[in-house]
Amino acid sequence: MCSSDKKKLEIRLAGPEDIEAISDLYIRNFREAYTGIVSQDYLDSMNMDSTCKKWSDYIAQPRHGIFVVMEIPEDGGPEKLGGIVGFKPYHRIENCIYVYSLYIEKHLRGQGIGTALVKKVAEVGWAEGYPRMGVCFVDANDNARRLYAKLGAEHCMYIEDGFAGDPVKSEVMLWDLLNGPMSKNNCLK
Repeated sequence: MCSSDKKKLEIRLAGPEDIEAISDLYIRNFREAYTGIVSQDYLDSMNMDSTCKKWSDYIAQPRHGIFVVMEIPEDGGPEKLGGIVGFKPYHRIENCIYVYSLYIEKHLRGQGIGTALVKKVAEVGWAEGYPRMGVCFVDANDNARRLYAKLGAEHCMYIEDGFAGDPVKSEVMLWDLLNGPMSKNNCLK
């Protein structure tokens, strides 16, 4: 993919061996992104056991997957997880692949990794015949909205989501995949 600070970055599909690192990244990034937006009780209730089970169950489902970005040090040291994006069929919109849980380590943000991961999901969606790709995020998450709009997603609808019973307004945005995952019409370039 690219190099950063004497580290090579590679994108690959996640396996069971990645679940613990995925869960750790997810909890830390979710708490950072949603403090003050979702209830503190919900954020405090997040733990490794339940989150590992969540992600293990997730990848066991048909047509669900997770791409991971791995930092591979040039000195031969151990790989380290740098980012994730999940994908699956979208239950709210027929014939739509869903970008699920995009999170990047702080020190890797702003380097195009989120864009590369979204493009990987678009490639899967197009290859599997989905005419569109969707994403849903908490409405107050302006960083997410900016990224997806920059990548060509368009507003579709607002919905009410919930975290531990607390209602939260969320936005759904869509891309058109009919002309391929990198076509001018969907702006994923």
